[in-house]
Amino acid sequence: MRVLTVDYDGRRLGLPDLVARMDRAGRVVVGVWDVRSPSGEGWHRVIAVDPPPETAMEQVALQLVAGSDPYREAYAVRRARAVDSGHVGRFWRERFAVLYGKAAV
Repeated sequence: MRVLTVDYDGRRLGLPDLVARMDRAGRVVVGVWDVRSPSGEGWHRVIAVDPPPETAMEQVALQLVAGSDPYREAYAVRRARAVDSGHVGRFWRERFAVLYGKAAV
């Protein structure tokens, strides 16, 4: 199942607003998981919606609707285009919408 991966640099979008936005986009929120970003200043949110996005580009659009960092999603557009055109292998198709963390050393 393809899920939305959302990055909030500051305050998270409240659940009622998230549900309303997804409803406008024709989706039902079926699960939300929040975790503090490694910087400690923002949040990472994973959102399961029904129906799930059918394309990588649709996933990016829904992540923007959910309030994700617009700069992150601007870069994701380029990766999504490559995924949807079939120019990347399975590994990157499954990981194009990354949530960054600190590297383990």
